[in-house]
Amino acid sequence: MHRWLQLSTYHAAVVFIIMGGFASLFAWSSYNLYHLAMENIRLLQQAGWQAAMDGGLLQLIEIIASGAIALACYVGIKACETELVYRWRAWKAEK
Repeated sequence: MHRWLQLSTYHAAVVFIIMGGFASLFAWSSYNLYHLAMENIRLLQQAGWQAAMDGGLLQLIEIIASGAIALACYVGIKACETELVYRWRAWKAEK
């Protein structure tokens, strides 16, 4: 069940490619995220309800979703890294 979620079932090259995909998605989703969030909060504080009605709250939700995607990608990167390091150490121990 859910064997495709276990990184240990894949070849090391595939795990490395998956990690690269996570890294690319992480970079895309987190690019300029902090600056955009701070400006959005500043806009909501200054313009109040009018900014919220003009899409400020929707933009804030998008920023939060982008942050959640970035966090999930970071966890994916660390999972792949852990698996690759585990395999490398096991391979070194065999020698």
